[in-house]
Amino acid sequence: MAQSDSILCKQADYIATYDTPSRAYDVVVVGTTAYVADADSGLQIIDISDPFSPVLLGTYDTPVVCYEVVVIGTTAYVIDGIAGLLILDVSDPSRPELLGSFDTPDLASTVFVTQSTAYVADFSTGLYIVDVSEPSSPVLLGSYPMASGGGGTHVVGTTAYIASGWEGLQIVDVSDPRSPALIGSLDTSGYVYDVFAQDSVVYIAAGHEGAQIVDVSDPRTPSLLGSHSTQGSVFRVTATGDTVWLADTGTGVQLLNVREPSAPVLVEAYTTRDTAWQVVATGTTMCVADDRTGLQIIDRGGHAAPALLGSYDTAGHVRGVAVHEHLAYVADGAQGLQLVDVSELAAPVLLGSYDSHDIAVDVCVADTVAYVAYQGSRGLRLIDVSNSNEPLLLAQYGTSAHSVLVIGDTAYLAAGEAGVHILDVSTPASPLLLSTYDTPGEARRVAVVGTTAYVADSSAGVHILDVSDPAFPALIGTHDTPRDALGIDASGTTAYIAIERTGLHVLDVSNPAQPAVLGAFDTPGEPMNVMVHENTVYLTDHSAGLYVIDVRRPHAPEQLGFYNTPDYAYNAFVVHGKAFVSAGNAGVQFIDVSECDRCDADVTGDGLVDTRDFVVFLNAWASNDALADWNGDDTVDTRDFVAYLNDWVVGC
Repeated sequence: MAQSDSILCKQADYIATYDTPSRAYDVVVVGTTAYVADADSGLQIIDISDPFSPVLLGTYDTPVVCYEVVVIGTTAYVIDGIAGLLILDVSDPSRPELLGSFDTPDLASTVFVTQSTAYVADFSTGLYIVDVSEPSSPVLLGSYPMASGGGGTHVVGTTAYIASGWEGLQIVDVSDPRSPALIGSLDTSGYVYDVFAQDSVVYIAAGHEGAQIVDVSDPRTPSLLGSHSTQGSVFRVTATGDTVWLADTGTGVQLLNVREPSAPVLVEAYTTRDTAWQVVATGTTMCVADDRTGLQIIDRGGHAAPALLGSYDTAGHVRGVAVHEHLAYVADGAQGLQLVDVSELAAPVLLGSYDSHDIAVDVCVADTVAYVAYQGSRGLRLIDVSNSNEPLLLAQYGTSAHSVLVIGDTAYLAAGEAGVHILDVSTPASPLLLSTYDTPGEARRVAVVGTTAYVADSSAGVHILDVSDPAFPALIGTHDTPRDALGIDASGTTAYIAIERTGLHVLDVSNPAQPAVLGAFDTPGEPMNVMVHENTVYLTDHSAGLYVIDVRRPHAPEQLGFYNTPDYAYNAFVVHGKAFVSAGNAGVQFIDVSECDRCDADVTGDGLVDTRDFVVFLNAWASNDALADWNGDDTVDTRDFVAYLNDWVVGC
């Protein structure tokens, strides 16, 4: 349900790190003071008045494991596992003192405090309502048992919204704390860790099922409004106005715009160095409880999220697009070929079209000829587009096709179960079949580098062909993929494969007879195709959108940006920092990808340029690793060392 209108460039600008002694599980900020729940090191109190130089003010060593903290005024309420709730006086942060405690039957997991009442969730038994008006003598008022135990709780007025694990969302009337009563519930997908209530909406952290948005205007019958998927597991959620923050233990921090709850928009994303358990926003900075790396303070001010440049909603279902000069050539399904003037991306104009009775699925343009692949008996059509207002059919070649690639005077047609067809198109009005290669699977895409063709052959993986003589293609290598190979591109001695329900695989093909996987990048949906430019891969994921991936280090591909298309993403054509994405019924989306700059000196990919980066580079340089070929001359020598040292000193 989540839709996005911008490319997200992951540019976390770390201001500072305060490495706590143990594992930072939670953080709250009051004024210029951060309170960190630091596992077996208890509560850490940190002065962040100068965010560039956080300073420890004081600590309180809790008896067990400090999981969560809430601060009201000068009182801190700390969840300490089997020790239950601890109530601390933090009026002097250098010397916090225990005021009182309340022990739950098993493992206390979270606490919510309003006025003089604390709502303490126990991991296995349920919710406990405690009077803390006298912190030295907390008194149990009532309890609400839950089979799956209690998680994050948010109370608004006399209604408690409870994260109840596999039982989903529980809505409980606490007007009489002595006998809380169930009002309604929602059996959500996934394990519910946390909730946040605002107005008549509840935001749910549902683990691997992402974030869910629930209408509770009638608490007796809550209903799902929308959802947002992540590649990790959403553990915490908080909201302010139309903004929702997610702490995702797999990917870091995500920021959603929920002005339209049925269609949340991802507007910012930050990859943290370890596991993000909690996030708190304070102006243009945010504080993240980031497990073993402690408290992370991150500047949001410079984060780039450029807007959608434009779109063109065709009458059909867009499957392919190519761009040449100021024209976009659109394979528009049953509507055939559409020629669109994109010189003004904010106001694209249809110039002409070529209709047919088959389904246009792909297009490639060379000079004044458009080569359009159709699914149907008349397969490839060669269309004269010298007059963009009146495109004319030159010729056709009769076999159903998935895609077409033209290199010089040669066209490579991925013809599904009919394999690969290689045509001489030196005279476009009279294409000549040179050869066919019957692959064992279903040929979906072809990439060509020099005299080598790489075929994404669906269930048969990748087939590598010698096409030095296109009349006699010869098999020189194969590579089995874990699922269907649906898309492929290649550069130099590296091939990039889009694999069904798997993601991107980076393949070393320097020895075509023995290709080897270098690295992988998982996506949540069904990857359809890839395009590589220099060290960046643009991968279209059918159900998710466009991923911009840095493959400078092929062993560890890293996401630079993401764009969630309004409909299925089939293909992307990238030119001059702009991506033209085939988005099914949403037409063509024009996305600015020029902002997705990489920080080259950050070789560890952790968002920082520090000694660790220098050590990694130095080790690579000493072992003659290709990573250390900093100037790209295929030789690792002193010049690379000097070039990296200069970049490292400058930073990012």
